[in-house]
Amino acid sequence: MSRFKKLLKENLSNIYDWFVLTFSGVVIALTFFNIINIKYINSTILAVLTLLSIHFLLEHNQREKLEKMLEKMLSTESTWYDIKDKFYDDIQDAKNLKILGISPIGVFQKYKNEIISILTQHDGKIELIFLDPDGDAIKLVGKVHEHNERDAGNLRDFLKKDFKKYLQNGKFKVTLIDYVPSCILSIINNRLIYATIYSGDQLDPKRPAEIVTSKERIKFSFFLKEFEKLGSIGKPLNYIEKRKDKNGKNFNQ
Repeated sequence: MSRFKKLLKENLSNIYDWFVLTFSGVVIALTFFNIINIKYINSTILAVLTLLSIHFLLEHNQREKLEKMLEKMLSTESTWYDIKDKFYDDIQDAKNLKILGISPIGVFQKYKNEIISILTQHDGKIELIFLDPDGDAIKLVGKVHEHNERDAGNLRDFLKKDFKKYLQNGKFKVTLIDYVPSCILSIINNRLIYATIYSGDQLDPKRPAEIVTSKERIKFSFFLKEFEKLGSIGKPLNYIEKRKDKNGKNFNQ
């Protein structure tokens, strides 16, 4: 915790006291020097009493909540739960979206309309990288998080069914990797990155997350290169389903 945050937190209980005392002192001084008319004093006293009542209410019932709220406002730490609402706002106007995940089927189900909106734009494009449902990496992850192995296969089927035409026209690029990434990324318009640390044990909301802008050159470059590198070692999703005709021969559909 920074010196400023620590000082503010330690003295939060005194801030309101000093405000009330200062306000009262100013009123008394203005009255003494006849700067304020005596007819306003009754109203002023009533205002002070109101402030004191609020003060005691805060003192007994709200002080702890106020301190927690202030600490949260001053804190630079966050998890995905803290920033997911802003993510929803940011993708409303997105034209380019890149996602790196383990098996992010929840994202594509929850934000399906927003994702399709991006793909239907003239210059809209989406790139997705996730773990190969048939690879060794997802099996390794599955030993700790069983749902990921199941979700990876469901996501592959979901994309083939609901996004097939975008996969065909090249606006939606999907890459499968056999590697466990160290972070989960969402890159919006190549200017904003939502980055969450991936862990083998702890789940959200315990995983630290942050929003990185292009002005933060070192971190932004790191995450962007991580996405590009993993994309280069993977394989494209095969969205062409093979069917058999009446004679038992395979044909593409």
